[in-house]
Amino acid sequence: MTDTGGPRVTEGPFRAYAASVEDVRKGTETFLRSVGYDLASPDYLGFARPDFHARRKEGDKTYEVVLVTEAGIEKAVDGFVRLAAMKASKGPAPDYGLVLPPINEYLLLEWLQNEKGRNFYELKRQDFMLWMYNPVEEAMWSWVGGPRDKAFASHFVLPGFSPDVIVGQRLAWVIEEEFEEEEK
Repeated sequence: MTDTGGPRVTEGPFRAYAASVEDVRKGTETFLRSVGYDLASPDYLGFARPDFHARRKEGDKTYEVVLVTEAGIEKAVDGFVRLAAMKASKGPAPDYGLVLPPINEYLLLEWLQNEKGRNFYELKRQDFMLWMYNPVEEAMWSWVGGPRDKAFASHFVLPGFSPDVIVGQRLAWVIEEEFEEEEK
Protein backbone atom coordinates (compact mmCIF):
# COMPACT_ATOMS: atom_id res chain seq x y z
CA MET A 1 0.00 0.00 0.00
CA THR A 2 1.66 3.17 -1.17
CA ASP A 3 1.37 6.37 0.87
CA THR A 4 -0.42 8.91 -1.31
CA GLY A 5 0.61 11.87 0.83
CA GLY A 6 -3.04 12.74 1.47
CA PRO A 7 -4.61 13.35 4.87
CA ARG A 8 -4.75 10.35 7.15
CA VAL A 9 -8.00 9.24 8.74
CA THR A 10 -6.53 9.87 12.18
CA GLU A 11 -6.22 13.55 11.27
CA GLY A 12 -9.79 14.00 10.04
CA PRO A 13 -12.86 15.11 11.96
CA PHE A 14 -14.58 11.70 12.06
CA ARG A 15 -12.81 9.22 14.29
CA ALA A 16 -15.44 7.40 16.32
CA TYR A 17 -19.12 7.32 17.08
CA ALA A 18 -20.33 9.04 20.22
CA ALA A 19 -20.56 6.22 22.76
CA SER A 20 -19.42 6.12 26.35
CA VAL A 21 -17.50 3.26 27.89
CA GLU A 22 -20.43 2.81 30.26
CA ASP A 23 -22.81 2.36 27.29
CA VAL A 24 -20.42 -0.21 25.83
CA ARG A 25 -20.24 -2.05 29.16
CA LYS A 26 -24.03 -2.14 29.55
CA GLY A 27 -24.41 -3.41 25.98
CA THR A 28 -21.69 -6.01 26.45
CA GLU A 29 -23.40 -7.32 29.58
CA THR A 30 -26.72 -7.59 27.71
CA PHE A 31 -24.95 -9.25 24.79
CA LEU A 32 -23.24 -11.87 26.97
CA ARG A 33 -26.51 -12.67 28.74
CA SER A 34 -28.31 -13.00 25.37
CA VAL A 35 -25.79 -15.68 24.37
CA GLY A 36 -26.53 -17.53 27.62
CA TYR A 37 -23.51 -16.51 29.71
CA ASP A 38 -23.56 -16.08 33.47
CA LEU A 39 -21.46 -13.18 34.67
CA ALA A 40 -19.13 -13.88 37.55
CA SER A 41 -17.83 -11.22 39.88
CA PRO A 42 -14.95 -9.61 37.98
CA ASP A 43 -12.28 -10.51 40.54
CA TYR A 44 -8.64 -9.91 39.84
CA LEU A 45 -6.86 -12.41 37.63
CA GLY A 46 -3.28 -11.85 38.68
CA PHE A 47 -2.50 -8.12 38.59
CA ALA A 48 -5.51 -7.05 36.53
CA ARG A 49 -9.27 -7.16 36.80
CA PRO A 50 -11.50 -7.81 33.80
CA ASP A 51 -14.66 -5.83 33.14
CA PHE A 52 -16.41 -9.13 32.38
CA HIS A 53 -15.70 -12.69 33.40
CA ALA A 54 -18.48 -14.92 32.12
CA ARG A 55 -19.20 -18.63 31.72
CA ARG A 56 -21.69 -20.82 29.90
CA LYS A 57 -22.20 -24.55 30.35
CA GLU A 58 -23.34 -26.79 27.56
CA GLY A 59 -23.46 -30.42 28.56
CA ASP A 60 -20.11 -31.31 30.09
CA LYS A 61 -18.35 -28.39 28.35
CA THR A 62 -17.82 -25.00 30.02
CA TYR A 63 -17.04 -21.93 27.92
CA GLU A 64 -15.37 -18.96 29.55
CA VAL A 65 -14.86 -15.38 28.33
CA VAL A 66 -12.71 -12.63 29.84
CA LEU A 67 -13.33 -9.14 28.43
CA VAL A 68 -12.10 -5.62 29.04
CA THR A 69 -13.48 -2.38 27.62
CA GLU A 70 -11.67 0.77 26.57
CA ALA A 71 -12.85 4.18 25.39
CA GLY A 72 -11.33 3.98 21.92
CA ILE A 73 -8.61 2.67 19.64
CA GLU A 74 -6.10 5.04 21.27
CA LYS A 75 -6.45 2.99 24.48
CA ALA A 76 -6.63 -0.43 22.82
CA VAL A 77 -3.05 -1.38 23.69
CA ASP A 78 -3.79 -0.65 27.37
CA GLY A 79 -6.68 -3.10 27.20
CA PHE A 80 -4.58 -5.76 25.52
CA VAL A 81 -1.84 -5.33 28.14
CA ARG A 82 -4.47 -5.99 30.82
CA LEU A 83 -5.62 -9.07 28.92
CA ALA A 84 -2.05 -10.34 28.61
CA ALA A 85 -1.56 -9.97 32.37
CA MET A 86 -4.77 -11.90 33.05
CA LYS A 87 -3.89 -14.60 30.53
CA ALA A 88 -0.47 -15.03 32.18
CA SER A 89 -2.27 -15.70 35.45
CA LYS A 90 -5.38 -17.62 34.32
CA GLY A 91 -3.95 -19.48 31.33
CA PRO A 92 -5.25 -20.05 27.80
CA ALA A 93 -8.55 -21.77 28.64
CA PRO A 94 -10.81 -18.68 28.46
CA ASP A 95 -11.33 -16.56 25.37
CA TYR A 96 -9.85 -13.08 25.94
CA GLY A 97 -11.10 -9.98 24.21
CA LEU A 98 -11.28 -6.21 24.11
CA VAL A 99 -14.55 -4.37 23.48
CA LEU A 100 -14.46 -0.84 22.06
CA PRO A 101 -17.13 1.60 20.98
CA PRO A 102 -17.50 1.68 17.20
CA ILE A 103 -14.83 3.62 15.31
CA ASN A 104 -14.23 4.61 11.73
CA GLU A 105 -13.27 1.41 9.91
CA TYR A 106 -10.42 3.15 8.09
CA LEU A 107 -8.96 4.16 11.44
CA LEU A 108 -9.29 0.54 12.63
CA LEU A 109 -7.56 -0.76 9.50
CA GLU A 110 -4.80 1.81 9.93
CA TRP A 111 -4.29 0.74 13.56
CA LEU A 112 -4.22 -2.96 12.65
CA GLN A 113 -1.86 -2.46 9.69
CA ASN A 114 0.51 0.01 11.39
CA GLU A 115 4.19 -1.04 11.43
CA LYS A 116 3.65 -3.90 8.98
CA GLY A 117 0.72 -5.23 10.98
CA ARG A 118 2.43 -5.39 14.36
CA ASN A 119 -0.85 -4.91 16.26
CA PHE A 120 -2.77 -7.34 14.07
CA TYR A 121 -0.17 -10.09 14.24
CA GLU A 122 0.24 -9.69 18.00
CA LEU A 123 -3.52 -10.06 18.51
CA LYS A 124 -3.47 -13.21 16.41
CA ARG A 125 -0.39 -14.57 18.21
CA GLN A 126 -2.00 -13.97 21.60
CA ASP A 127 -5.34 -15.35 20.33
CA PHE A 128 -7.09 -12.16 21.48
CA MET A 129 -10.42 -10.94 20.13
CA LEU A 130 -11.36 -7.39 19.18
CA TRP A 131 -15.05 -6.54 19.34
CA MET A 132 -16.97 -3.30 18.92
CA TYR A 133 -20.33 -2.56 20.47
CA ASN A 134 -22.62 0.03 18.90
CA PRO A 135 -25.12 1.24 21.53
CA VAL A 136 -27.31 3.01 18.96
CA GLU A 137 -27.87 -0.19 16.99
CA GLU A 138 -27.50 -2.43 20.07
CA ALA A 139 -25.15 -4.56 17.97
CA MET A 140 -21.84 -6.33 18.61
CA TRP A 141 -19.24 -6.73 15.85
CA SER A 142 -16.37 -9.21 15.98
CA TRP A 143 -13.42 -7.71 14.08
CA VAL A 144 -10.42 -9.84 15.00
CA GLY A 145 -10.43 -13.38 16.33
CA GLY A 146 -13.48 -15.11 17.66
CA PRO A 147 -14.70 -17.12 20.62
CA ARG A 148 -14.52 -20.90 20.60
CA ASP A 149 -18.15 -21.08 21.70
CA LYS A 150 -20.20 -21.29 18.50
CA ALA A 151 -23.29 -20.02 20.36
CA PHE A 152 -21.92 -16.51 19.75
CA ALA A 153 -22.11 -16.84 15.97
CA SER A 154 -25.76 -15.92 15.53
CA HIS A 155 -25.47 -12.97 17.94
CA PHE A 156 -22.76 -10.99 16.13
CA VAL A 157 -23.49 -8.63 13.26
CA LEU A 158 -22.63 -10.44 10.01
CA PRO A 159 -22.05 -13.90 11.53
CA GLY A 160 -19.49 -15.87 9.59
CA PHE A 161 -17.86 -12.72 8.19
CA SER A 162 -14.26 -12.46 9.33
CA PRO A 163 -12.65 -9.05 8.73
CA ASP A 164 -9.35 -10.34 10.09
CA VAL A 165 -8.96 -12.45 6.92
CA ILE A 166 -9.22 -9.23 4.88
CA VAL A 167 -6.65 -7.48 7.08
CA GLY A 168 -4.28 -10.44 6.76
CA GLN A 169 -4.61 -10.34 2.96
CA ARG A 170 -4.01 -6.57 2.86
CA LEU A 171 -0.90 -6.96 4.99
CA ALA A 172 0.40 -9.68 2.68
CA TRP A 173 0.06 -7.22 -0.20
CA VAL A 174 1.91 -4.51 1.73
CA ILE A 175 4.79 -6.86 2.55
CA GLU A 176 4.91 -8.08 -1.05
CA GLU A 177 5.05 -4.49 -2.39
CA GLU A 178 7.85 -3.62 0.03
CA PHE A 179 9.79 -6.73 -0.97
CA GLU A 180 9.45 -5.83 -4.65
CA GLU A 181 10.60 -2.26 -3.91
CA GLU A 182 13.69 -3.56 -2.10
CA GLU A 183 14.60 -5.82 -5.01
CA LYS A 184 14.57 -2.91 -7.51
